[in-house]
Amino acid sequence: MWEYSKIVHYRKLYLQDVTLEKYKAVFERPLVKKYASEYLNENSILYFGDYSLQVRPETADNCSRLTLNGKGKYDPNGVWQPSFYHFEYDQSEDKIRLYTQDGNGYEFEPYEVSYNDTHTYDAARQHFNLIDIWLTEYAIKTGTGKVIYPENLDENGEEV
Repeated sequence: MWEYSKIVHYRKLYLQDVTLEKYKAVFERPLVKKYASEYLNENSILYFGDYSLQVRPETADNCSRLTLNGKGKYDPNGVWQPSFYHFEYDQSEDKIRLYTQDGNGYEFEPYEVSYNDTHTYDAARQHFNLIDIWLTEYAIKTGTGKVIYPENLDENGEEV
């Protein structure tokens, strides 16, 4: 019974926090548009300490995706693998689906996280909730190594 209740609890928290409105707002931020929206470009990424953010705007071939990664664990071969949280908007069901992957690199195929993986749902939700803080209060490093301080940006994401 506890396992079922835990699944329902974390799923409910995820749905409360990871909303379409918040998801779309990340894509609209000038800083994200300028430095993190060319998904397959390794320099199109924003770093916040141990974490990073990339977005893939919707195209004719792909749905939109917001990817966060950061703290992870060692795999069975002793190689460090960061955690991946891929948030994708599913238009057919009008919801944000959660995906992950088992390694670092484009060769690792993302797969949908099962509802009974409460640890991943909770961690993804908590990380998603930090995006706004990261983009407004933290020093940000771009994929090209440029350091940006949000307090020095105007409303268009340009340095002042």
